[in-house]
Amino acid sequence: MTYVISDLFGYDPEKLKAAFEKAGMNEGDCCYVLGNAIDYGEHGAALLRFLMEQPNVELIRGEHEQMLLDCAFAFDALAGKAKASPTPERVARLNEWKDAGGEETLRALAALDADERGDMLDYIGESAPYGLVTDDNDRDWLLVHAGLGSYAPGKKLSAYSVEELTTAVPARGETYYDGVTLVFGHTPTLDYGDEFEGEIVDDGGWLAVDTDPVPTLVRLEDLKCFPLD
Repeated sequence: MTYVISDLFGYDPEKLKAAFEKAGMNEGDCCYVLGNAIDYGEHGAALLRFLMEQPNVELIRGEHEQMLLDCAFAFDALAGKAKASPTPERVARLNEWKDAGGEETLRALAALDADERGDMLDYIGESAPYGLVTDDNDRDWLLVHAGLGSYAPGKKLSAYSVEELTTAVPARGETYYDGVTLVFGHTPTLDYGDEFEGEIVDDGGWLAVDTDPVPTLVRLEDLKCFPLD
């Protein structure tokens, strides 16, 4: 079976583990975390550690993971690598990340030893900004954090920038590739209507799964939902 979840934002990994167990997820199944696993919440580092330990969980990069990668220089001094003051552009990006909830993650990673912090940065750096999967019902899904910004028919997936994949907001009725359903987080489903509070949105051509404020594990084969309550 194929599962997706998005925008965990430092959620308690024990609650994610409990959702896996409730769903009956086993080693033959796979879960894709559609970005924004870190920031805001207090469990960002612990959640990353948990995800890294799961052989059947894959992280799709979100904009918060990208901000962390852009600000990895902030840990250079801790590793004895800092050779010069950061540029104004880097300082501005760091402040942007802090203002966007990165302060909690910054503190948590700074408290780790260099090896574990390096492993976490490598894990995020190796994450892809999109994934193409086929579920057990032979249905095809395109997994991204936010959508396809500047979408154009015939445009190769590799041509989309990380920003286009992590900041887009799909509109109702929008369609993309024939025979492939887009799955994304980023935009809380409540933004598509009050009736979607705490619910996923299946718009036909796309599926929105960010059920903020409580994340939901979704099984793609039958769209059964397992909230992390």
